[in-house]
Amino acid sequence: MSDTTSRLKRLREEKGRQRGTPLTQEEVARVVGCSPNYLSMLESGQRTDPGIQLLEALADYYNVSIDYLRCRSPARTLGIGTARSVSLAEK
Repeated sequence: MSDTTSRLKRLREEKGRQRGTPLTQEEVARVVGCSPNYLSMLESGQRTDPGIQLLEALADYYNVSIDYLRCRSPARTLGIGTARSVSLAEK
């Protein structure tokens, strides 16, 4: 399992603990706009190629940076500015 896949799973489990009930892949998939099967494949490492739109949605949902999701930064957030503001500035 890659660091990216373990981060996705860990973030989902952490968010579930914060709310007091487990957070399912189905719930996350519905919010971020992908299928539960695809999210499962990402978390298990069977797929490793999420597009930028899905990465943005996951980063926004978990309140982390895209760089954190992609294991390019150990910091969960970018500080000033968010993953969304960086991606919009690039467009």
